[in-house]
Amino acid sequence: MKIYKYAYGNEKLHQLLNFSLSIVVSDDLHFFEMPGMNLVLDLLFKNRSAGHQACVEFDFLPNGKDLPVDFVVVSYRDCEPGDEEAALYTYDEFGKGLYDELMRQSESDPARREKASKLIQKFELGKYANC
Repeated sequence: MKIYKYAYGNEKLHQLLNFSLSIVVSDDLHFFEMPGMNLVLDLLFKNRSAGHQACVEFDFLPNGKDLPVDFVVVSYRDCEPGDEEAALYTYDEFGKGLYDELMRQSESDPARREKASKLIQKFELGKYANC
């Protein structure tokens, strides 16, 4: 069983969430509408859990399909042993971070902004715009 360090302190928590979301959003905007590709966000919201090739994993809690999500666990496993980290976020913190990252990565490209807008609408992230 992997043992994770718990990321603590506002700066470290912010860094882990932003890093993890930046990878997922970048890939999802790149592979959006590509035949045969499953977006990480689709998997996460459908399965309440998603791993990622960059050693990032997300889990929604509680894991029951019909229950509202209260928390999101983000874990990161680097290639070097001892660099594993995990953090627990409220769903509001996660939603705000995801909304902000989608907007940031699409700000200079109208095509990417359209994709980001579709994801924001699909996952009801617009309510986090002014949090």
